Amino acid sequence: MELYKVTVDNGNVVMDYEIRIGPDRFSMKYGNQGGTQIGKLLYPNDQITEFAFWWEFEWKNGRIRFQKMNVAG
Repeated sequence: MELYKVTVDNGNVVMDYEIRIGPDRFSMKYGNQGGTQIGKLLYPNDQITEFAFWWEFEWKNGRIRFQKMNVAG
């Protein structure tokens, strides 16, 4: 299993992007982890939204096949 992940903190929210690759399947994820410590100083906000979307795919017969989309938050 391979994992490629990037986390971006823009001072307002923390976003993460992720790709997991296995021998016969892979998934892609986008997530919003909510506010940051930096953001509390720059953008005071009591509402913090956290969510994640990820898509699952399968390698089959030399083709990529969409399996499902998941949502949390």
